[in-house]
Amino acid sequence: MSGLNVPEVVNPMRAQFDSGRTRSYTWRVEALKQAKKMVTERSDQLAAALASDLGKTTEEATITEMSVVLHEIDEALANLKVGRPPLPLPPLPLPPPPSPPPPPPPPPFASGVQ
Repeated sequence: MSGLNVPEVVNPMRAQFDSGRTRSYTWRVEALKQAKKMVTERSDQLAAALASDLGKTTEEATITEMSVVLHEIDEALANLKVGRPPLPLPPLPLPPPPSPPPPPPPPPFASGVQ
């Protein structure tokens, strides 16, 4: 990927994210549907790229890459909830307090007899 100007690619994406547009349920559903459409319609091109880059056959590319992505998209669509707030993280458990030091040993027995 010589000549790739990362800021030219990243900055428009960051601006769209920062605008808040990507937060809506409608936008997310449409983005997932478009991703599914792209994988389905361009499966030949994706398979060719996977063959060129990784040496995968069309069957292997379909089974190990494209079908996995399509399944993940379907799962995301099925589980996407409107207005669902982020799940709170459970509090981290605190380590137990240190044990108190052991008591000092008793003084040696002094009987007065030597």
